[in-house]
Amino acid sequence: MITASQKDLGVRFGITLLATILVSPIVAALLPTVPSHRVVTRVFLISLILSLVIKRRNRPGEGASVREVMVRLRWCRPHRLYRFAVGVALAIVMLVAMLTVSMLLGGRVWEHKPAGDALWVAILSAGFTAVFVSYLEEALCRGYLFNVLGGWMSACLYAAVHYFRPESTSPPAGGYDPLLTLKTIPRLMEAWGDPRNVTLGIGTLFVFGLALNTMRRRTDTLYLGIGVHAGLVFALKLYPRWVHAYPEGSEWIWGANRLHDGVAGLFMLLTLWAIVKWAPLPRKLRPERVGKART
Repeated sequence: MITASQKDLGVRFGITLLATILVSPIVAALLPTVPSHRVVTRVFLISLILSLVIKRRNRPGEGASVREVMVRLRWCRPHRLYRFAVGVALAIVMLVAMLTVSMLLGGRVWEHKPAGDALWVAILSAGFTAVFVSYLEEALCRGYLFNVLGGWMSACLYAAVHYFRPESTSPPAGGYDPLLTLKTIPRLMEAWGDPRNVTLGIGTLFVFGLALNTMRRRTDTLYLGIGVHAGLVFALKLYPRWVHAYPEGSEWIWGANRLHDGVAGLFMLLTLWAIVKWAPLPRKLRPERVGKART
């Protein structure tokens, strides 16, 4: 049976699609040199966020809206920052362990390659991106969609949306084209033509979503999950400066640049899921108020 919250989500998603079709050509006319897929995906994301944060009156039995989830995420209390820091540390330790194993077994090599940006600039950029992305995705997926769709469906959706992207850079938008969004959709489906993407890639992100859902259930907040998410994004942004794929290594085993689309990444996230699901929960990570749902 479809709930009122699910109907509301469907309406908001439909509004987002309509807004993307109408607004993307206008943005393309203003930014003709920006790749067309970036115009469409950015307009879609901004429209989706705006449609979801519009305040409405909750009906009895409904979960918190995205706006309410974000408002409740207040970072001023030390124990909440502690949860976030523990999550960041756990993610970085696990990713470093996976990279170390891959280098020992010949899947990757250590070779420092100076990048265009200074290290401190790269660290600041990676840190900002990690916090912003993790905060937004966790509030949306583990906050709002978890309440509306449940754990399994929200994890499926979280995994799937990461592969609506082109395999190569699309041409510049080039100006106003009323059919820009419809013409760009086939390019956004390119990643679904790669067998590794639709098996290990999506499967691994699905497991990651389940692990993040478990963190929410066990701690009754989003802070630990935001920390784990941020730690992984931060490390993934920086590791290519030192660790590189070995030319003869199998991407099916070790993954590509994203790391999660290989057996090694799947094993790492299955291990993470097992840890957060069955390991004893330290006192400082336990729910703040037992029996009262919080974010």
